[in-house]
Amino acid sequence: MNRRQTVFALIAIGATPFASGQQPGKVPVIGLLGNDLVRPSPNSTALLDALRGRGLESGRNLRVDDRIVPEGYASMANGAAALVTAGVNVIVAYGATATSAAAKATRSIPIVTVMGADPVVI
Repeated sequence: MNRRQTVFALIAIGATPFASGQQPGKVPVIGLLGNDLVRPSPNSTALLDALRGRGLESGRNLRVDDRIVPEGYASMANGAAALVTAGVNVIVAYGATATSAAAKATRSIPIVTVMGADPVVI
């Protein structure tokens, strides 16, 4: 299992309590934040595949709020603020700019970062 698959598996495991019925009536919402120009995003596809393997499927028992925005901090900050306002349960941030914008937008929503650099340094 490579690093990307490991991260997506961890996200899937974290969302599993929702699938197993521990939160009746509540559909988990995952917010995606990044600037992937390829549609559908390979990162989003891998994440949704991992979640599907854990019993979570977008449109059935999971909602995905996809904020794939143009490159640049301002658009990332706006996307992060929109995810916080939408009340997502977790933000998956692709890259340093998205991670920084998400971290500044919330201290209460967990952020999973997918990037090569050390997120503590940014």
